[in-house]
Amino acid sequence: FLKEEFARLQKLFHEHGLICRTMGEEPEEEPAAPAAKKQKAASPAARKKDPHVQEMVVVNRTLRGGQEIRTESSVLVCGNVNPGAQIIAGGSIDIRGTCRGLVHAGASGDTDSFIIADHLMPTQIRIANLIARSPDHMEMTERAERASIKDGQIVIEPIER
Repeated sequence: FLKEEFARLQKLFHEHGLICRTMGEEPEEEPAAPAAKKQKAASPAARKKDPHVQEMVVVNRTLRGGQEIRTESSVLVCGNVNPGAQIIAGGSIDIRGTCRGLVHAGASGDTDSFIIADHLMPTQIRIANLIARSPDHMEMTERAERASIKDGQIVIEPIER
């Protein structure tokens, strides 16, 4: 990311109660802001106490086979998740592309977690302690889909983005 793009994303996420951290390179430090305007990021302990603050890992690329994202936070992927790639997240997963890999939301047991993708065709899908796999023959849908737990099973429904 460019410094300016990263700052805009952080501001947007902060407005919605999220903390944005990227995997890999960190942007250069911004010049110090005046004390009245400077905001400190919440410590991990403070984030756990405030249910409205969530951490999100943003992956701005396609995940290829053999690549894995493992985090206790939620994940946003701006790209595809190819077969053989894995995402294991403590929170929810949002894929802005096609999901054909293994995705596990709520890995720490959060049954309110969900998985969203433009095209949801994973080799295996897990939410909390539930596991499902895609049928052998799936058709691509025109609408994004959301997988969540309803009545003790994983249910996939079309959604509007």
